[in-house]
Amino acid sequence: MSTPNERKVGASLPGTGQIVRSRAVRAALLKPILNMGRFFVGDSIPRLADPVAINARIKDLKTRGLPVAPAADSLLAKILLLIVMNARPDQGELREALGLLAGLVLLVVEDDYFYIPETTEHVSNERVLELASKLQRGHAIEIQKLHSVVAAQGLSLQSSADLPGLQARLPRTPEFDRLITRLDIHLRQGEGILNAQQDPARRQAHQGRFRDACQRSVNLLARLVQVPEGQDHKRLRARITSRELKLIEIDALGAANVSDAAQAAEAQRLLDETVNKAGVQDDAANASAAEIAARLAAIQSAEPDEDESEEEGDGDWFFDMD
Repeated sequence: MSTPNERKVGASLPGTGQIVRSRAVRAALLKPILNMGRFFVGDSIPRLADPVAINARIKDLKTRGLPVAPAADSLLAKILLLIVMNARPDQGELREALGLLAGLVLLVVEDDYFYIPETTEHVSNERVLELASKLQRGHAIEIQKLHSVVAAQGLSLQSSADLPGLQARLPRTPEFDRLITRLDIHLRQGEGILNAQQDPARRQAHQGRFRDACQRSVNLLARLVQVPEGQDHKRLRARITSRELKLIEIDALGAANVSDAAQAAEAQRLLDETVNKAGVQDDAANASAAEIAARLAAIQSAEPDEDESEEEGDGDWFFDMD
C-alpha cells in the first residue's frame, strides 16, 4: 500500500484550479469520508463539538508526532467555524453532528491507513453541514443495528472466562473460531498484567482500558454477526477485523497506541514482566503465561489472512466502496 503522502498526490480533484461542480465535490469528498466512518465500529467516534476540545486534540496529535495534513486541517477549520456560527441552544443537534465529523477527521489523522482527500479547499460550508448530517444519521443507524444484535444474541463479556459461553452464541465458522482465539490471547494476556499491577492508580486506569477492550470485542463480534461473511464487503470486513483486534490488544494491555512492531515488542516485554512477578513457585501462573506466549508467538509469526494481504494493493479502494 502506498504511503499517505504518496496517496495524497493522487487524491486531488480533477480540474483543480478551475470551477469545481457540487457533484464532483460530493463524489470526491462526501462519499469517501462517509465510507471511512463505516470502519469505526460501535459508538467509538468521539463527538468533539467544543472548539477547545478540538484544538486540544490537534495539539496532542502534533505533540505525539502525528502532523495534521493540510487537507484535514482545512476541513477542521471549516468545522470549527460552523460550530461557532451555530452556537444557539436550539442548534445543539447540528453541533453534535459537526462534533462527530470533527471526531472522525481526527481519528483519520491518527490512523495512517486513511486520509482526507485534497478537495476540502473546494467544499462549501453547506456541503460540510450536509456531510455532518449524513454522517450523524448513518452512524446512529449502525449503532442501533449493533445494539439490536448484542441484545438478540445476548452478547456480554467481562473477562476471558466468558469467551466459551459467548462463542456458543455465535456462528460456528472458521472466521469466528479464529477471532475467539485472538480475543482469548489478548484478554488473558491483559488480565495477567492487570493482576500483577501493584500501583492502585495504574491498576484502576488499566481496569478501565480492559473494560474498553471487552466492549470492543463485543462490538466487533456483533458487527460481524450483523452482516454475514458472504454478504459483507470482503475488504471492509478484513480491515475492520484487523483494526479492531489491534485496538483490543492495546486496550487489554493498557499500553500506548504505537506501531505494530513496537506494540509486539511491548506486549512481549509486559508478558515477560508478568511471568517474572508471578515467581517460580506459582506453576499455574507460569504455565498459563507460557501458553499465552506460545500462542501469541504463533499469531505474530503467521502469514496474514488472505483478506488482509489483499488490502495492500490499493490504498484508495475505500473511496469508491458502495
